[in-house]
Amino acid sequence: MPFKMSKRARIELLSVWREKYTSVTSRYRKARIIDYVMQSAGYKNRKTVIRLLSSKKASPNKKKKGRRRIIGRKDTRVPRK
Repeated sequence: MPFKMSKRARIELLSVWREKYTSVTSRYRKARIIDYVMQSAGYKNRKTVIRLLSSKKASPNKKKKGRRRIIGRKDTRVPRK
């Protein structure tokens, strides 16, 4: 029965293993790291763990992508005829 790990503990675990995962070149060692993280953090999908380990940490001041807002509060009134 797998135990429940807190989100903070998972983030700490991933940050420690992320450095090791990116520095290793051997496929065998990367597979071992993925297996360990899956077992200790309780992830069920290998692809999720690979994505989490190979991604860089997102910066908190990252600009939001997407379409800019065109209509402001002043422009929402409907003109009367």
